[in-house]
Formats: sequence, structure tokens, C-alpha cells
Amino acid sequence: MINIYDNGALLLGKATTILTYWKNHYDEDLEQIEEIMNELRELIAIDNTMIVCINYENPMGYTIDYWSDNDIINKYRGE
Repeated sequence: MINIYDNGALLLGKATTILTYWKNHYDEDLEQIEEIMNELRELIAIDNTMIVCINYENPMGYTIDYWSDNDIINKYRGE
């Protein structure tokens, strides 16, 4: 299981997984997503466990929201 989620407007998954998936499945169309791929590479350089949400139906192009390990919230469940 590759754990990439796409509902037609948003693409959610681990940045490294999305980058690998695109390299393996979109050989001819890489030009169209090269800018996004470069941004994913920059995020991976910061934290290779980065989770991203790419909104590619944004009227002004696309946006990338991202979360790193620093954003993990550990909640205490009292007994």
C-alpha cells in the first residue's frame, strides 16, 4: 500500500512517497508537475518524513500545506 490519497482536488501523503510515485507513473507529464516536484524536494531536504497536502484545484495555481514530526501532538489518556 502506498498511502497516497487523492480526491480529485487534494493530494495527501508523505512527500517522499508522492515524489517516488510521480517519478514512476508520470514519465511524459513530469514537465507539468516539475515545479511541485521541486518544492517537494525542498521539503524533503528539511524533513524526510514530511506529510503534505497539495491543493491542485486552487484558482491561483496550487498550494502545499505540510506537517513535520515537530507537529505531532501526543495526548495523554488518563485512566
